[in-house]
Amino acid sequence: MGNERVTPEVIRQYWMQLEKKGTVNVKPIIQCISQEFGPLDETSLTSQILRTQTESYLYHGTHEVVSNLLAQGDRIVIWTQGDPQLQAWKIATSGLSTLRKGEKARNRPNFIFFSAEDKIPAVPEIISKYLRTKTSMTDEFFFRRALIVDDKAHNIVAAQNIVTESRKAGILPTAEELPINFVWMRHELGRSKDVLPEGINMDTLLNSCSVANSPADLLTIRERHNQDKNLLWLLDVDHTILNTSGWRNNHYQTIAEALNQ
Repeated sequence: MGNERVTPEVIRQYWMQLEKKGTVNVKPIIQCISQEFGPLDETSLTSQILRTQTESYLYHGTHEVVSNLLAQGDRIVIWTQGDPQLQAWKIATSGLSTLRKGEKARNRPNFIFFSAEDKIPAVPEIISKYLRTKTSMTDEFFFRRALIVDDKAHNIVAAQNIVTESRKAGILPTAEELPINFVWMRHELGRSKDVLPEGINMDTLLNSCSVANSPADLLTIRERHNQDKNLLWLLDVDHTILNTSGWRNNHYQTIAEALNQ
């Protein structure tokens, strides 16, 4: 019914126009597009709207940074918190999933997606599971160091605590056997996400982790560990590599509502 004329650019144009008016759901977009293009298959158009690519939501340089790390032989676990279906949708529409498709089949296990409503308890299991390559026939670690990247101070501290507890319990290797570093992604300073857990002061936290102000800073951090050859990254999504602030968050809320119908 003429849906082929409705390109992603058209959808994005109407989305932005309606966002400025405070409207952030699918139906008004369909109404506006139908006024311009005539009767359309609403089911198909809804699917088109929800699948609109969101590469522009990625922080500048994210695609290049992830590609660079994979090219160096690192393993990246997209480690995200929230509804797994919605989080997977974010990665798929951001264009990052094309990096996995572009990898040779034997390298695809180096780009992994993990999501849970509470991702912190899974840290020891993720690290233990992905320390070695699937083809390794020995107990030797293929990845010599792990780095955990998140934008929330609370998550950094929680991850540090569970790593410490897991080492004491023998679940994770010792710090000498496997160094684990923490990276606090701070795109903007003074945000509510800088609120520290009780009993932790800013100096203590800053002394226990590296700070990145953009995805490009991850490459600088990577250079510090070149001697380790292969690294394992646990990489957060929202506000770390993907800007989900403001109207972008409204976009994802609309998607979440549609996925849960």
